[in-house]
Amino acid sequence: MLEFMKITSNQLSQKPYLLLSIISLTTSLGFAAIEPPQATLPNEQSTIENNKNLIRLSLAKQALAGLKTRPLVGSRYQTELQASANVIDIQPLLNLREQYFAAQIEAQSASTAITLSQKAITRTQELYRNGVNSHRQLQEQQMTHNALQARLAINQYRLQSINNILTVNWGDRLSEWAKANNNVEFQNFINGQQALLLVSLPAGNTLPKGSIHITVDPNSERQNPQTADFVASAPQGSESSQGETYFFKAPRAKLRTGMRLSAWIAKQNKTLTGFNIPTAALVWHAGLATIYVKTAPEYFQRFSLINYYPIDSGYFVAEPLPINTEVVVSGVQILLSHEFRTLIPAEDNDGDD
Repeated sequence: MLEFMKITSNQLSQKPYLLLSIISLTTSLGFAAIEPPQATLPNEQSTIENNKNLIRLSLAKQALAGLKTRPLVGSRYQTELQASANVIDIQPLLNLREQYFAAQIEAQSASTAITLSQKAITRTQELYRNGVNSHRQLQEQQMTHNALQARLAINQYRLQSINNILTVNWGDRLSEWAKANNNVEFQNFINGQQALLLVSLPAGNTLPKGSIHITVDPNSERQNPQTADFVASAPQGSESSQGETYFFKAPRAKLRTGMRLSAWIAKQNKTLTGFNIPTAALVWHAGLATIYVKTAPEYFQRFSLINYYPIDSGYFVAEPLPINTEVVVSGVQILLSHEFRTLIPAEDNDGDD
């Protein structure tokens, strides 16, 4: 035993300088106290139950961490097919529309001229029979009539050619809209109220029956989702996918020509049950989406999610979570950090007396 350990408490009280000497000596021998690291939460023991990802925090500790929860509300979710979409430039369609109208006017003009020419020939033939006009005049009238018929035939062929191009490139419905003088749907594209989308499905998939409305968003996380309405099957293919393509329309708003979008299409044959959680409730841990559920006033359980889907308000979770509980929506990262800090074993003692 070290000599200084034999000094009695009475001796220390009588000779205070001895106390200072002892402190100096213990420091030199390596017994100096080490201050504990600063913790995010108070230095209060937390209980971690094995194999349950369960952490216990007192109410005071929860308040200090700023934890907020929201009741888990049951919900249903219709599974979705994710696809890609592009905002289509309709200028080529407008050009074909303009050509079609021009050819149509030419054909109508030629048809009217032929009608008048036919009447003129009838009069010339009558005058010729009465000896008023010569045979030459009748021949010239007939040549003019033949030229008008050739002009009409050319314009009718041109009309048919443009119509074929419209149908091949844009399909029947858009072609009919474009060829109509005052079609409201097409006017919405022209005046910028609606944008035309080309939706491309993944290879091997088809558009579910009854898919009149889908959800689109420039961001794959659905930060600004909006509804797009079905127009028609598209004859055009897509460079981004080898699957089927369809035309949809959506409010122009912030959509710009050439913009690439994410699209979500509800599947009609499968509905899941689960819970809706806000975006703030989800954090990432070890590569897995993670949430904390408050199972009792002082208990929180961590769940790693496998089946979850983005929705407009956050995520739909198709997991067997405890009923009548609350999900943590604020302070989730603090809970995660505190749980694993508590699990770190304390450093072993050096064994010195």
